[in-house]
Amino acid sequence: MAGETEHYDHDDAEALPKAEELADIFSLDLSQFTLGNVIGRGHFSTVLLAKRKDDKDRDGALFAVKRQIRRTKELEGHQLRELHALKTCHHENILRLIGACDQQIRESTHVLWIVTEFARGGNLLQLLESEHDITWLLRVRIVHDAAMGLQHLHTCGQIHRDVKSSNFLLTRAFQCKVADLGMARPFDKESTPRKMTICGTEDYMAPELIFDEHYDGKVDVFGLGMVLFELLSRRAIGSVEDEEEEGSLSPASKTGVRDGKENAKLPGRQDSETPMKDGNGVSPGQRKESGSAAAVTKRWRRNSKPYSLTPEPMRRIKVNPSQSLSPHGSEDGFLRRSPHNRFRFDEDELREAPPKDSPPSLVELAVQCVSYEAALRPDMDVVVDWLEDLTRDLAPEGDPDHMQVRAPPSRHVA
Repeated sequence: MAGETEHYDHDDAEALPKAEELADIFSLDLSQFTLGNVIGRGHFSTVLLAKRKDDKDRDGALFAVKRQIRRTKELEGHQLRELHALKTCHHENILRLIGACDQQIRESTHVLWIVTEFARGGNLLQLLESEHDITWLLRVRIVHDAAMGLQHLHTCGQIHRDVKSSNFLLTRAFQCKVADLGMARPFDKESTPRKMTICGTEDYMAPELIFDEHYDGKVDVFGLGMVLFELLSRRAIGSVEDEEEEGSLSPASKTGVRDGKENAKLPGRQDSETPMKDGNGVSPGQRKESGSAAAVTKRWRRNSKPYSLTPEPMRRIKVNPSQSLSPHGSEDGFLRRSPHNRFRFDEDELREAPPKDSPPSLVELAVQCVSYEAALRPDMDVVVDWLEDLTRDLAPEGDPDHMQVRAPPSRHVA
């Protein structure tokens, strides 16, 4: 039965970093920057473009400045966690923190400014919306970058908890950087899953998050699996296809569920007489025989078949604006799950969703990442290795530096 989400703030409070641990990053002098246009808006923040005032180079470095207004003097929990994650998790595939400052603009109003590097290439969702031809090699390189960023977050003891294509930013050279760590939460990779707050964007949320169960870093693997299906098909999750309409893929309106900020109505589990199967077609009683995710990976790689290096042209998509991403909304839409089947995917639908020329190994990885049972999803380490192997398979011969070459895609000509 559906009910209001309960938030476990007492659990999160234990994991909050101390404000004094972040004191060294609050040395930023915002007056050194010229603030430009608004380039993004979130539930709790506005992002502006900025440039250093002493940089006279027209093509000089640009920065993204996130502005968050609050009514309390103390920083809020999600702000502390985001700053702590940005400070401690340095990696080329994670958006780099420049600094932060906190201002009091009225007696009861404070503003937190967070300055990061600016990714000039937009985000992955925007690239998928475009009419560019995107080779399989470039797609795999981008998601490999994203997986390495998430892998580093996990190594640093952080779960992202809001993995989606719009949170993967791109440089001009199409290097991918994981962004928006506002929901990042410390966790112990070596411990068992634990109860934490429900948060994320519903169409990318793992079942254990939806049902308010114990969870760990495997929720990020599930979100990455959903992104893989978007990347394979160039269709936004929840979009509907209209062959007669001209226009590029557009994202459905996203409903973000933030820590303690919104009470999303999510259903509880229902019993079923039919044994459930995960994305690999494995029911709970068969898990012991199926082996670990790593073993499944090795078996699949041995049985992989050759595939074309040139993807099919992009399919024209439009989104029904009346559709909601709520689990109680319409079931229509690309890979939209339904509460009627306990938010499970139909495995046949999963495997038929990507174009026929998709690399089979990439399809198999996507299917495994969205397995219903968290234990059957591969670890992020396995995902990174899998994508690295696939990148080598797709790279042209005679290109020893293929992991660094990132040629921009050419514009699609109809």
